Amino acid sequence: MKEMIKSGTKGSQGEILLSQIKKLITDRNGIVKISTLVILSGYSARYINYLFEMYSGISAKQFCNSVRMECVLNEFYNNPDVSFSCIARKFHFYDQAHFVHEFKKSTGKTPSQYLDEVIKCSKVPVSA
Repeated sequence: MKEMIKSGTKGSQGEILLSQIKKLITDRNGIVKISTLVILSGYSARYINYLFEMYSGISAKQFCNSVRMECVLNEFYNNPDVSFSCIARKFHFYDQAHFVHEFKKSTGKTPSQYLDEVIKCSKVPVSA
């Protein structure tokens, strides 16, 4: 990853590194530990978090959680009948209760409420 940083010409080294790290997180659906980012980038967790705070205003962990939750929402939209336990396993939540807690913290709704209010309503055809 350091080689990719050195070859970039646009932006500062920090911005380029942050861009590469964000791509890595996005490619892994937000399912990546900060310690893994440290190993892959060769930079410290403190420096990685500094870059996120400086350029994005959030921590690396918050960005990972945001990407993971976006992937969960996409999964619900594409397959509203999927079980919560299946989602919890697929997106590496500790268990279903942890998934429901994180989902509610992120969206303000439980997964059931979200499905009832948002997903199912958005798929109803609009009549003229």
